[in-house]
This record gives sequence, C-alpha cells and structure tokens, in this order.
Amino acid sequence: MIVFDLKCSAGHRFEAWFRDSDTFTAQAAAGEVACPVCGDQKVEKALMAPRLNVRSHARDEAAPVPTAAAEVAPAQPPAPADPAAERLMAVQGEVMKRLREIRREVEANCDFVGDRFAEEARSMHLGETPARPIYGQTTEAEAESLREDGVPFAAIPWLPREDG
Repeated sequence: MIVFDLKCSAGHRFEAWFRDSDTFTAQAAAGEVACPVCGDQKVEKALMAPRLNVRSHARDEAAPVPTAAAEVAPAQPPAPADPAAERLMAVQGEVMKRLREIRREVEANCDFVGDRFAEEARSMHLGETPARPIYGQTTEAEAESLREDGVPFAAIPWLPREDG
C-alpha cells in the first residue's frame, strides 16, 4: 500500500491509500477519487516528501529510513480555521487511530502467513487445514480468485506502527 498527498482543483489537500501508483492513476482517471471536503473529482497528486521503509530481517517489521526531504520541503502553513475542515481532520484522526488499533489486535490474535495468505485461506476454506485467524498479503489477482471461490476475507489498510 502507498499513501499519496492529494489535492483537488479547489485546493483542498488530503491523503488517500492505494495499492500502487498505477491504481491511483486508474481510479483518478475513472473519477473514483474525490475530495472528502467538497466532492471534487479533479484530483491530482500534491507535492510530498517521500517516505521509505525497509524490512528489518531481525524483527520482520518496517524500519524508517532517514531522508533529507524535510530539510528540502518546508512545512505547509496551517490552513485557515474552517469548521468543516476541522471536523474532517477529527474524523480522519479517529479513523487512523482505529486502524492502528485494528493492526494491534490482528497482530496479537492472528498468525502471520506472509505472501502465503491466499494459499492458506483457500486451504482452510476447503477444510484441508484447521481454521485459524491469519493475516498476510496477497496480490490483486489472488484476492479476486479468493472472492470468486467464495473464500471469506477482508482487506484492511495496514498503517505503520506508532512506536513512540
């Protein structure tokens, strides 16, 4: 998953998650991406600092890589006080908080199966292996195949941990 800073033609800035850059391009072209403030579908990527993660083999978790982007790109000035925008920011904050809680619950109560997710889920669905809660990742093609086969699963945005 990748998060993009986006802006609409009215100048509203917001974030949105996509599988990859091509997914954003396809959804934006199809009018499937809209500004959460005004509903404008003329949305484009805004200038943003890159965020890179690498895998730590020791703990199998993302570790941030320091970048100099913060030194190059000055911080955006605070937006003028707007009750609708403030409500939106509060809702977005609550959603992000809940998604992080979901991640903690999943990690605490489910087995991580990595890129074998589709294989494991299908095997449990067919009764070949005992059912248990699992999580991992899968490709869009594998996910579509699971849907077609009636295998129950859910895709959730996987937010970075808050380690501090």
